[in-house]
Amino acid sequence: LSAAGNYSFGWGRTLNYTTNQYEDMDRSENSNISLSTSVPIFAGLQKQNTIKQYGINLRTSIQDVEKLKNDVTLNVAAAYLQVLLAKESVAIAEEQLISTHEQVNKTQKLVDGGKLTLSNLLDLQSQQAGEEAQLVNAQNNLEIAYVSLKQLLEITSEQNFEVISPEILNIPEEFINENLQNLYNDALELMPEIKAYELRVKSAEKGLAIAKGAYYPSLSLSASFDSRYSNRGGYDPVTGNPIPAFSLWKQFRENRGEGIGIGLSIPIFRGLQTRTQVKNAKLNIRNYELELQRTKNTLYKSIQQAQTDARGYLKSYQSSTKNVNAIKEAFRYTEKRFEVGAVTSTDYMVAKNTLFKAESDLVQAK
Repeated sequence: LSAAGNYSFGWGRTLNYTTNQYEDMDRSENSNISLSTSVPIFAGLQKQNTIKQYGINLRTSIQDVEKLKNDVTLNVAAAYLQVLLAKESVAIAEEQLISTHEQVNKTQKLVDGGKLTLSNLLDLQSQQAGEEAQLVNAQNNLEIAYVSLKQLLEITSEQNFEVISPEILNIPEEFINENLQNLYNDALELMPEIKAYELRVKSAEKGLAIAKGAYYPSLSLSASFDSRYSNRGGYDPVTGNPIPAFSLWKQFRENRGEGIGIGLSIPIFRGLQTRTQVKNAKLNIRNYELELQRTKNTLYKSIQQAQTDARGYLKSYQSSTKNVNAIKEAFRYTEKRFEVGAVTSTDYMVAKNTLFKAESDLVQAK
């Protein structure tokens, strides 16, 4: 629906709206107003399909947002686990350093008592210096892990906080017997990236319906109203009687014109544009179908890889636990033998470093 209006001044030969005759005038004032509307009755359902397509596109965008939320969640979880790993690495390094420091003190007394040589003490002091460097590196890694987590959480460096480590008594093993196909089927119903591409296929199908709509005739209903005003009077060409210039509103009432009509447009030939648009719409559907299948394949591979990794790390965690327990016993035995001079400081440091590596491997697997 649209409205229009104008007011104009004219000189010379101008149409006198009162007499509907052209006259030479020194000055004339004229005004027009109009109101018109056009309503589509049928246009191949293109507008309806376009509205439906926009609705599908909105739902697609919502699923895209959910996908981004999932990505943020996973990134934060990964950063959180990295902090936990760094904290446990610091704890192991501190425990190792405390143990070595105690052993240095014991060895100092044994050297003073003449039971061990000075070289044993020097070797242990060197070991202690190396473990102090390891602790500093572990603390730096912890600080970096905290910074990464803060950045993901949009927290400034000035806002300090501590991450709580959960008490993991038993690693859950239920996933060992999970059926891969069942996991995949559940994921198809849950993952927003799958839903998003399914909706994109539907949107492309609506795009095809819109393109095909151009093949159909279009029918529209139109209506109009207009009126005019002139400041010029005149004479009736038949009777010769004078015709005064009526007031603005009276002329608008007397000079009004109204109309209503139905328009039909039949497409005959448009340079194969509609045909090309239909072909492109079909290709668009096929492209999104392929993208949907690619996304499903990627999801299946991700689940398969995650389950395989989890099973492998569980076995690694179980074996690492046994390995650490065994190495701890071996180290205690070596430590006692070192204190009585039965093994060299080199043997002691090798046993201690082996224990440190085993404990680090256990933390990684955990």
